[in-house]
Amino acid sequence: MADITADFVRETTSLLAEADMIVPIPPAPAKFAERGFAPNDIVAERLSVRLAIPVRKALVRKDGVPTKEASDEELESQFEVRPAIGRSLRGLSIVLVEDIWTAGRTIPVCGAQLRAFEPRDIAAVALGHTAG
Repeated sequence: MADITADFVRETTSLLAEADMIVPIPPAPAKFAERGFAPNDIVAERLSVRLAIPVRKALVRKDGVPTKEASDEELESQFEVRPAIGRSLRGLSIVLVEDIWTAGRTIPVCGAQLRAFEPRDIAAVALGHTAG
C-alpha cells in the first residue's frame, strides 16, 4: 500500500518531492495495544525507504474517548508534539500519514499541534476514505 501511495502521490503531485519529513499519526493507545502495531508507522517507514525522506514520530497520543465519539476538544487534548522533536520542525515541510480519513478531524488536529512549531508547510496523505 505504501508503494502504491508513494507512486501515486509522486506521479500526480509535488508533495513528496518537496517534503523534508514524514510524520505518522499515532493510533489511540487502546488500538495499538489491541493490534500490537501502528499501521501509520509501517506506511511511513515504507514511504521513507522508498522516497528517502526521514520519518520522525513527532506526535504522541494519549488515552481518551474514541475518535468517532470524541468532541473536538476531547480529540485535541489527545495529541501533542514531542518537545525535543518539535524544536526541529521550524521551516520544514511535513507530510502527515494517516490510514483512514473518516470524519476528517484527526489530520487537522494533528496539523494544528505541529503548526505551533512553525514548519514551512504541512500536507497529509491518507490511504483511504470512508463515509463518516
